[in-house]
Amino acid sequence: MRYHCRECSYRGARVDSRGGCPACGSLDIHISVGEKAPEPPKSRKLQLSVLVLLWVTFAALVLWKLWS
Repeated sequence: MRYHCRECSYRGARVDSRGGCPACGSLDIHISVGEKAPEPPKSRKLQLSVLVLLWVTFAALVLWKLWS
């Protein structure tokens, strides 16, 4: 379950011992049951390696052109 405080906009999975917002202590909390947690970001190792490869190739071509 996710909790959303309507007074201070705190969002989290925990409430304090009274059932209120742990940030401000307000009891005006909206409980969302059906929402699923956001998915973690996908790994972009392939994109990063292609980017580095392209920059290295570009730098090599520029240096080769300057020495020619």
